[in-house]
Amino acid sequence: MSSAVYVTFERKISVSEWREYCEEAGLTYSPRTVGGKTYYRGEVEVTLGGHGDAPDDPFERLTVSSYFMRNLEEVAATARGILTRFGGSYKADSELEGMMEEGPPVTSRQIAHNAVIGKQGFVAA
Repeated sequence: MSSAVYVTFERKISVSEWREYCEEAGLTYSPRTVGGKTYYRGEVEVTLGGHGDAPDDPFERLTVSSYFMRNLEEVAATARGILTRFGGSYKADSELEGMMEEGPPVTSRQIAHNAVIGKQGFVAA
């Protein structure tokens, strides 16, 4: 199971512009991943376009994700950094929504606790 933030940009982003950002942000291209459009920073995965799409140049959306609710703070921080640089909108999975909003940080421990006690949506602990 993955946890993801789906980003849609205000304008199309060229792959060369994206690669410049990746160098600054510490995202590494993964030539071994099928589709040729995936970048990593630790266990955080950034996929250009949607899963299963051919890589477009320029592209207008991407997905920032991790698996098994791991590194949620890093997923949110990566998505926020991308949005700060390029502008746009996002849709976050419920376990990441609180981390994407401005205000005091919400930790993955709080989110996991809330998921265990109530599965009725996000409630800050």
